[in-house]
Amino acid sequence: MQINARSLRNLSLALGVFVTLQIVFSLGIRPERAQWGNVPDAPNINAYQSSFLGDTSLAHRMVGMLLQNFGGSGGRVESIHEYDMHKVAQWLALGFELEERSNYLPFLAAYYFGATETKSELEPLIDFLAEVGRYDDDDNWRWLSNAVYLARFRAENFEKAVVLADELATMYRPGRPALIAQMPAFIQLQIGDKDAAYAIMLELIKESSETMHPNEVNFMVDYICTRTLSPKKALENPLCQ
Repeated sequence: MQINARSLRNLSLALGVFVTLQIVFSLGIRPERAQWGNVPDAPNINAYQSSFLGDTSLAHRMVGMLLQNFGGSGGRVESIHEYDMHKVAQWLALGFELEERSNYLPFLAAYYFGATETKSELEPLIDFLAEVGRYDDDDNWRWLSNAVYLARFRAENFEKAVVLADELATMYRPGRPALIAQMPAFIQLQIGDKDAAYAIMLELIKESSETMHPNEVNFMVDYICTRTLSPKKALENPLCQ
């Protein structure tokens, strides 16, 4: 079948119009980006667990993965301080309920989300860490100590820090770090954020490193040597060698 000249012109015109519209459309939507809806509400534990066919361990690990990736959307990565920490705390509580023996989510709360610079956003994290610290376990007291630290030196909520420090002091047992019993007096001291971080972390490393996960110990050492001590003092400190 032959195509006459008129049909060819019409086809070329239609193609030209289509390409032009495609260019206009592409230029028009180019500035648009996917909008981040922030952290969603945590689901009901039974509904969430059923989506993993009852595999509690897998469901727990997925909570941690989701929490670390909620801010990545549309080719962008949102800063931690943009997260709705009240909803983050809901997800943390969900994950902890799924696996109460795991330190993974308390670690995220204390050292990852706890790095937010928005003081008001620290409160739900402090409450979560305090709740974990009350769990009947030989090592969980240290999460309560993290809650005390965040309350006193990061959120600057002195009253809550004193209450939590008094609660932590009741958990002292022979064989546990003396810092537990000394925490109420320690919180009363007028010292700075870095001095407190150094003292608390150094004591934890000295007394509890054998029962802590290596990742947690390594993080504390790195925090002390790169963020707490000056470069000169870090070079002189045996811990940083």
